[in-house]
Amino acid sequence: AYLSVGGNSSFNNAASGNYSRMYIGENGDIDFSGSVYAKTNSSVYSDIYFHRTGNSHVNFSDNIMLESLHANTRGIYFGSSSGTGTLAAGKTVTIGAGGFIAGRLQFRNFTQLGNTPQTLVLNASGTGYIELYDSDWGGDINFSAPRITSRDTQYRGTTVLTKVGGIGSDNSFGGNIFYGNLQINNSGSTYFSFGHTVSDDFRGDVEINNSGTSNTNIAYGSIGNTIAGNLLVNNTASGASTTFVNVCVSSNSSLAVNGNVTLNNAGSSNQCGISFANSGKILSIGGNLVVNNNTTGNRGYVNIVNRDTLNLVGDLTITNSGSSSREEITIAYYSTAYINIGGNTSLVNSSSASNSSFCYLGNSGKIDFNGTIILKNSSASPNSSIRLGYTSTAHNNFKENIVVETTVANSDGIQFGEAGGTSTLFATKTVTIGAGGFVAGKLGFRGFTQVGNTAHTLALDASGTALLANYDSDWGGDINFSAPRISTRGTRYRRTAILSKLGAVSDYSVGGN
Repeated sequence: AYLSVGGNSSFNNAASGNYSRMYIGENGDIDFSGSVYAKTNSSVYSDIYFHRTGNSHVNFSDNIMLESLHANTRGIYFGSSSGTGTLAAGKTVTIGAGGFIAGRLQFRNFTQLGNTPQTLVLNASGTGYIELYDSDWGGDINFSAPRITSRDTQYRGTTVLTKVGGIGSDNSFGGNIFYGNLQINNSGSTYFSFGHTVSDDFRGDVEINNSGTSNTNIAYGSIGNTIAGNLLVNNTASGASTTFVNVCVSSNSSLAVNGNVTLNNAGSSNQCGISFANSGKILSIGGNLVVNNNTTGNRGYVNIVNRDTLNLVGDLTITNSGSSSREEITIAYYSTAYINIGGNTSLVNSSSASNSSFCYLGNSGKIDFNGTIILKNSSASPNSSIRLGYTSTAHNNFKENIVVETTVANSDGIQFGEAGGTSTLFATKTVTIGAGGFVAGKLGFRGFTQVGNTAHTLALDASGTALLANYDSDWGGDINFSAPRISTRGTRYRRTAILSKLGAVSDYSVGGN
């Protein structure tokens, strides 16, 4: 069957009964030369289908306008089985004045020719659902709906996908190609996920904005996701629940980013976090990684590589500055985690958290620092510490110089190997005190080995309260350590050692040196 329509077409499904359906191009082809208007306004089980089966192809040579006006409607479908549809160059699909309040708006096997921008905004207070499947959008798109999923679809321009509702979690299967930049927005109260089963191909920049009361995920459970440009994550979620942006959630997930990665955790929810490789792996970051943890709720935390690997080509810059009850950043959480940092590392802990402010560089995993590492603790929180190579399975290699500072009286300091971890400082490299001094807290070296015989001088502020502690460490060069408090236990000093105590509190070294 073949039908050619020279004028405009209007389809209105408003029937009553048990169900009401309209099939347009069920098994044959149609050429619509004029505009097409389709509306569902039925209170029963109702829908409109265009080019549904594999025998059908529909050409839309002019604009398409759609409306769904009743809460009970099932929606409007293009190619719900294996039929195909083509929208001519320069033409648009739009939502009519009545809106799209319910049902599914499905585009399957639908091709937009040309690069005309497309905007589809379904009613935010409704239950509408945009489903994108095996389609090809030639222009920039801006789609917003209570629910959105995308599968095996090509987006050839800039893409903005916004989830606004709370009626159901949306897990996109994957297989999408985004040729331009992509912005993912979730202001709703349920999940919004990408790459759930197979990988997505992001050929531009990716921006994620999680501003609702739930989670947003990419590279959720699939291997081989790639971002050719930069990745920007903004988690500004609120509410009483746990709200996360998750990248590479499952053990079957991986992601490579060619550009820079910026993670901004700045929400006010009860527990607000970013998990960057929860169980999966970040194959590589070709640029720099910037992490900002600045929340105002009960707990704010950022985890970087929990169980697997990350190869970071550029610099790592971390700022922990929030005012929630607990502000924590953890790098290489479990013993199986490994991170290679090709550039320099900078960490500033300035949080005003009311309970604790901790930063872990190598909680139980391993890190290779190939560049200079600068650590500054200026947090006055009751429990505020920077911890490197923390537990017994953790190990850090420092291949360049280390600079440490604590600048406030209430700081708990900076500790290497506090809970049994180990560290190695490579030959000719040094640990020094930064320009801000070391005024308080512990500068602890446990399981710390200096290779080679480069001399070391560490002078902690004489007027402060800092403790310089060595425990099961090994210093290869001459050392000159000065601090208000000093203790040493089970440590080897292989050349000349000068230990100067300046303070008024007694210190008892266990021995075994």
